[in-house]
Amino acid sequence: MTGNCPFEPDRLLSSLDPYEHLARFYRYCFAHFVRDVVKLRPYVSYEVYGAVMSLASSEPLPDLAGNLALIQNGGKKAVGMSPRCHDL
Repeated sequence: MTGNCPFEPDRLLSSLDPYEHLARFYRYCFAHFVRDVVKLRPYVSYEVYGAVMSLASSEPLPDLAGNLALIQNGGKKAVGMSPRCHDL
């Protein structure tokens, strides 16, 4: 890879280890995810919003099936924001 890291301009991208690459990639994904989920906030309950946001965690969720069920039963907008729920 050529070029410098946008988060550490003094480092070449090629000098990053695999974990550092993944961390930078995840930062972009998370930013886009949050941007889209924030639009959902006025249309769903506090609990559904929290369940959708919990999907972005890098930690195992104690009740993934419960969170997915809450989202799927949270209305059309909630299901539309998390189409991958059906694949999990």
